Amino acid sequence: MNLFNKPIVSLQEKATDIRMHFPATSWIVFVSLVSAIAALLQSAGGTIPVAGMCISPFSTLPVIVMTLISLLYGLYTYTLTIILLVIIQPAEVLIFTFTTGMLGIGLGLGFNKLKRRLFIALSGCIFLFFGMCIMLYGLSFPLFGADFPYSRNSILLPGLFLFSLAYSFGWTELTLLILKKRWNIK
Repeated sequence: MNLFNKPIVSLQEKATDIRMHFPATSWIVFVSLVSAIAALLQSAGGTIPVAGMCISPFSTLPVIVMTLISLLYGLYTYTLTIILLVIIQPAEVLIFTFTTGMLGIGLGLGFNKLKRRLFIALSGCIFLFFGMCIMLYGLSFPLFGADFPYSRNSILLPGLFLFSLAYSFGWTELTLLILKKRWNIK
């Protein structure tokens, strides 16, 4: 993995081709279906005891793909998934809103607007980092449990940033791998 390689030049072209291939009414239905899939994947964390924690991070992928195709469709997917989670699994709403969904929007924007893997991963990292900071310090949501010290003077913020960066790099590579296979891009 070379951080400064262009991921795929034709990725934006392929997204544009897919967007232009279907009429607007088809996209409304498709956004609804993808949002339902994302909501089900995210709700697995609260529904299935152990395996659900491994399944729920995959709710990022539908948001990434829809944001890559169109920023508007990505935002629709993000918003509709939040609404569905309020109905299906209210305990997962904050987690999706400020972590999983924010990462999807950030990486989708990165894939759509930026050319280098490093910058794509950094865009996702920034969205995820600020989402986690809002949860920790704005909403006082205990991300790591109630017994974990959440002082602003500790090593927590650099640790969160490094985790966000590593997690975003992982999602960048996984998304590229899936899109290469699914969209038949060489």
